[in-house]
Amino acid sequence: MIQKDYDKKLKVLEIKAFQNLNRHKEHQKIEKILTFIW
Repeated sequence: MIQKDYDKKLKVLEIKAFQNLNRHKEHQKIEKILTFIW
């Protein structure tokens, strides 16, 4: 595998992981708000 391609793939994975983490945090916030409402 070419190093450049490998770095690119790694970057994409990092971005996806970061987005998933953010989504998880948002989900927790929403759950807390819903719990508070109920």
